[in-house]
Amino acid sequence: MNRFLIIEKSDPISMKVVTEKEVSNRIDMDDCYDGEYEVYYLNDDGSLEKIKVTNFVNADEDSWENGIAGYADIVTAKGGKVVGTFTKTDH
Repeated sequence: MNRFLIIEKSDPISMKVVTEKEVSNRIDMDDCYDGEYEVYYLNDDGSLEKIKVTNFVNADEDSWENGIAGYADIVTAKGGKVVGTFTKTDH
């Protein structure tokens, strides 16, 4: 189930429902995009909560060979509930 919502600040109509992988890719490639955006998580009760990335861990040597630099948790900003995984690449 897609439980994330991305909103482009320059174009609020552009909001779209996305997967955890799409959120991870967007955050990872943040320096390649123009403009700002916000990402929200849809809670079980139907409320939206902003997310943040925390608890970054560097990848091991085997992962580096596959282009993965590290991992972090995607968590809700207020409650700190882990709702996904962010993957940093060597792009």
